[in-house]
Amino acid sequence: MMILSVDELRVAAAVIGAGLPTVLDVFATDDLGADAAAARSLVARELATPGADEPLAIELGASLADAVDPLRMPASVHELELDTSLGARLRCAEVRDAAGQLRVLRERSHDIWSLDDVAVISEALAAARPVATGTGAVVELGLAEHAKLDELLADKRYDDVNRLLGERGLFLAEALTDPARTLGRFSFACPVDDDGIALERIAWVSAACGTWVVQDADPDSELAVTTFTPVEPADLVAEIDTMAEAASA
Repeated sequence: MMILSVDELRVAAAVIGAGLPTVLDVFATDDLGADAAAARSLVARELATPGADEPLAIELGASLADAVDPLRMPASVHELELDTSLGARLRCAEVRDAAGQLRVLRERSHDIWSLDDVAVISEALAAARPVATGTGAVVELGLAEHAKLDELLADKRYDDVNRLLGERGLFLAEALTDPARTLGRFSFACPVDDDGIALERIAWVSAACGTWVVQDADPDSELAVTTFTPVEPADLVAEIDTMAEAASA
């Protein structure tokens, strides 16, 4: 396992021409001073060596280069962001390249991330199974409906959420408005062709109403719908709870 500050992680990725998962977008900055300080820190920690224009130019050491290499050309990315009832925001990303190398980035605190190869999100979702139909049946929303749902949720207009979903989405409405637990956002991106078209899924987690996997269809399609499928949470919820407890410690 390697521990890096978010600035060190950003600089290391930039050196090899790699991007960072979108879950790290919140940390994006154009602060050259922060980048220079991060570069000097990597050199001081012997994770990199000075380049020709030190401190802005560095060469990554073997261990750091190996840690961030899967970020260079990812074949798939799983991301999880959760606002917990404890007030902590937890972020995690799993990146796998075409050769099968896995790198897991976990936020340990606001500025500290770990890089290792122990999968959490992908394995938990692979074990998830749809629940029986009934009040927890699959719910489909068109793009306009989904956009409206996002707007209502952002404004915390939960009564309007229930009206929008109606009887067909009563179980989903409960999951999205349950005050017992803050909802988490999960996304999955996997390039499917040279144009970089990606499939995205979001899972909303609610302690009372289970886990929903949300699959967004091709946004360029006029017939695109968003499918909400209730699933057995497998180990995903337990892992989220563990992450929340660690963040609050």
